Amino acid sequence: MVTSTVENRWCSYAMGFLITVVLAMSFFHLTNVIRDNDFFWHLKSGQWIWENRAFPERDPFAYTTSMLESARVHFVSTSYWLSQVFFYLFFLAGDMPGVVLSRFLIAGLLCFVMVKLQKGDKLLYLSLLVISFALILKSYPFERPQLFSFIFFGAILALLESTKTEREGKTAYFLLPLCMLVWANMHGGYALGIVIMLLYVAMEGLKFSHPSLRPLSGAAYRRLILVCIAAIVVSFVNPGTYHVFSKGVLFQAESAISDNLEFQSTIRIFETYGDHGILVYWFILACTVAALLIDSRRTDITKVALIGCIGYFSFTTVRYVPFFLIAAIPIIGESFSRLRCMRGIRIVLYSSAVALAIFFAAPYTGLQAIKTGEWVDDRKFPVRAADFIEQNDFKGNMYNFFNWGGYLIWRLAPGKKVFIDGRTLDTMLYEQAMFIDKAFVDGQSGMPVWKYLLDEYHVSYIVIPCSSQSRSFPLCRVLMGDRDWALVFLDRASAVFVRFSPLSS
Repeated sequence: MVTSTVENRWCSYAMGFLITVVLAMSFFHLTNVIRDNDFFWHLKSGQWIWENRAFPERDPFAYTTSMLESARVHFVSTSYWLSQVFFYLFFLAGDMPGVVLSRFLIAGLLCFVMVKLQKGDKLLYLSLLVISFALILKSYPFERPQLFSFIFFGAILALLESTKTEREGKTAYFLLPLCMLVWANMHGGYALGIVIMLLYVAMEGLKFSHPSLRPLSGAAYRRLILVCIAAIVVSFVNPGTYHVFSKGVLFQAESAISDNLEFQSTIRIFETYGDHGILVYWFILACTVAALLIDSRRTDITKVALIGCIGYFSFTTVRYVPFFLIAAIPIIGESFSRLRCMRGIRIVLYSSAVALAIFFAAPYTGLQAIKTGEWVDDRKFPVRAADFIEQNDFKGNMYNFFNWGGYLIWRLAPGKKVFIDGRTLDTMLYEQAMFIDKAFVDGQSGMPVWKYLLDEYHVSYIVIPCSSQSRSFPLCRVLMGDRDWALVFLDRASAVFVRFSPLSS
């Protein structure tokens, strides 16, 4: 009895310390400068939708895609509208510090959902949660619509489990369709929610093939089917309806995704960049496999199918890693809590959680953004170049570095439209931008393709980085020696060139 009391008291102290560590870790991460390339076009889109009280029928931000009509253009222009308005309202209330505040709200919601999925020993599960949350914090900016998909994915899992019980199942009748309705208007990841619901219905139905699979009661299964049908139907109440499943949305050209880290496998990310976060993911993956093997005699085929599906996609495409973490840690927590060596495992996981939280937070402890009040990283974005363009009221068409398209949209559009940005509405345009950035010259004819493309798009001024590590460095180098172009602005982040011709008038 005394031993049990001492152990419970130790667990309480340990949980308190771990919660303190994760709060400190979150604070350092979430008060960092805004560095996400795509956030700014989301913010501008939210402003446009809020001020116009409508969805754009044409792209209002890029002159190269303003007349394009396709399922992909419509999807990208409208599918994030609710999350974009969400971020813009926080910006409207408190400028960039307001956006930082929205990060804390999103982080809190994600933690809440992950806590609701808790199974097994509390301290063991909390350790797993901190490990997973630390990895998500390290890997993803919390000012992106994508974070809402992580939150709703966890909520959907919790609600699907609740449909199996008579007491909680009635709540899911209302909350599951509501979650899918909101999710479908915040991020296209709701398609994963539909897949997961169909998977649940199929696997729970398969359990009726043999009593040893522990099927639901007939009433509970009918309830599951009805609530999933309702949730799927209402999820199509969004500006894109069912087009999230169209070919143009699901499949992009290889050239457009080859440079996108989110579409790379975990092996390639680790080999190329030496990302320590991949080791953490592999550790959780190994623990999940061990948990399923430990519980092989009482295996729930629905959970096996879920983990198998999400596990495969997360291993081959890193953008699915957070979904896997959210789905996996309840399974690990429940399984490991049954082991006789649970206390030893708990100590290992607890120590790992504290160490990883400190390790991943260490680079952000300077609190530079709070000290300076500058929330946009002017070493990464052309902050002063945008100031220069605004002050001198540049006319004509712009060519810009791909990664800066979102920021330039925020600062200059729709009055001054960009050439290209992270939305990648036209994959052919992305290939052309690569030709321009690399100052490509045709090997047979000797024609400077880069110059031909700039002429074709009637480009009057160019905004690019000129560092030797930048993809656009070859372009910067040839522009410096080209008599048709003049360097009119240069700082540590960016350069602005203007054409010597009537086009720039």
